[in-house]
Amino acid sequence: MTMSNKRVPLYALAIVLACIGVASPSGAAQDTANSPKGATSAKASKASWIAAWGATPEGSAVAEANSSVRNIARISVTGTKVRVRVSNPRDSETPLVVGAATIALQEGTVGAKVVPGTIRGLMFGGKRGVTVPPGTDAVYSDPVEFDVEANQNVAVTLHMPAETNPDVGGAQWNTSYATPAGAGDQTRDETGAKFGKPLGVTYGLTAVDVLTREADGAIVGLGSSTLHGSNSNRDNFDRVLDLFINRNQDEVPVGTRKGIVGAGIGGDTLHAAVDRLDRDVLSQTGVSGVVVWVTNDLITRTAEQIIEDYEIVIARSHSAGVQVYCPTWIPGAQSLGAREERSKLNEWIMNSQRCDDTVDWDRTLRNDTLPDTYKVEYFSDGIHPNAAGHAALSEATPLRWFTGQPR
Repeated sequence: MTMSNKRVPLYALAIVLACIGVASPSGAAQDTANSPKGATSAKASKASWIAAWGATPEGSAVAEANSSVRNIARISVTGTKVRVRVSNPRDSETPLVVGAATIALQEGTVGAKVVPGTIRGLMFGGKRGVTVPPGTDAVYSDPVEFDVEANQNVAVTLHMPAETNPDVGGAQWNTSYATPAGAGDQTRDETGAKFGKPLGVTYGLTAVDVLTREADGAIVGLGSSTLHGSNSNRDNFDRVLDLFINRNQDEVPVGTRKGIVGAGIGGDTLHAAVDRLDRDVLSQTGVSGVVVWVTNDLITRTAEQIIEDYEIVIARSHSAGVQVYCPTWIPGAQSLGAREERSKLNEWIMNSQRCDDTVDWDRTLRNDTLPDTYKVEYFSDGIHPNAAGHAALSEATPLRWFTGQPR
């Protein structure tokens, strides 16, 4: 078990975590994924720990007394061992008490039922449970043997035995599940019958790492509502970040693929996201790149002010050896009154050479006849692209983001 507190700089935490449990264990990991056209990178010969899923804490969920929560997570790379990260980062006086924890494969993509025989117990420092104090950003479980493939869903179930639990919801665009109060430890239930309460967020869970030969890094989407998943189809896993997983599997050789980690919060601004960069991005295991797309600032801020925040993100990411990928800002109701500022911002993104790579998502989605609006086929609510728009953003993204090649 590894624990961090806000008083410890998270860039230092990332170094410490990388040294704990990362050494290749006895018994080499087996690569079960087919690479495009049979291509396999030489990097595939060594297994390493990579973040394969993530959610950023946003509040909005409190577990019932003596209940269990079944978190559903979409894994982005194939591996043979897993470990999970739980967090209690909010400034409260309530500890996160985990009485027991398990991981299993979800049966299908909807519902709390798990594939029979796949439940594995998770330990924390050799113990069944753990108490996570308030203000603690990351506690990792011990590694456990567990075969999982890219695009499989896992169910991470936590028993919450305390009478009072903290508000530690995690931003995700798929459904997780909870039992009612008093249901007790249901972490080894296969049927899911007692998990009758659907949750629009995860609870307490902020990362799943896998031991893999398939990937050599992870890309984190630091974003607002669209990277969170808004107006894609919930539980269909067709938001832009989920579609990145498909591109990795279909187009990138084994050994150079990337784990895909979500760190989007609805309504967030880049100015606010700077404060969570270390916690949600730079501390993720094996992170090699960050997609910066937090697009609500134009309501109240100028292009120059937003660029200052980009410069902070770039400097801190580069100091950690992480590349910064910058899509342009798309048309939407939140920027209707700031056409000139959005134009200046997008000009800087595409031409300043400050980001390691760019993509013109504005050009992908905008209606050229009415440049402050979406193309009809991508329109949903005037703020977010629809599911077809998410697919268009994924397809427009340079493949080199996933292979690590220079632009």
